[in-house]
Amino acid sequence: MADTLKAVAKSTQEVKKDKFMGLHGQPLLNLGFSTMIYAQAELITSFGYTNANLSVSNVGALKPGALAFDGVAPTCVWVGGGAKEKPCAALNVLSYNGDLMLSTCFRGNESDRKMLLNFFDRIEKNLKLL
Repeated sequence: MADTLKAVAKSTQEVKKDKFMGLHGQPLLNLGFSTMIYAQAELITSFGYTNANLSVSNVGALKPGALAFDGVAPTCVWVGGGAKEKPCAALNVLSYNGDLMLSTCFRGNESDRKMLLNFFDRIEKNLKLL
């Protein structure tokens, strides 16, 4: 698991230098939906734009001092994100005060839920190996 995390961090270093990372499609979507009726824009954008079934967001290491109010830092934090059209799962990964946290939002059917639970079982198994 540690080797996997290092490989992921290394592979995303170059992409993270782009200050518009992940936002290049937003102006195009805005143009499509502001110049066409909704049904047309939805059809046309579906040819080149789809939501991922699983998205993983590396929030990173949150520092308690950065979240403090009047010098008092929270004892814990929670970060979430929205799941789009089903099947979809959005996984947020972060650390706070030395604790690793995973949170997810999910939309799907029973078969999708079983697959996601298996995914979490595999993560847990790998974490126990560390």
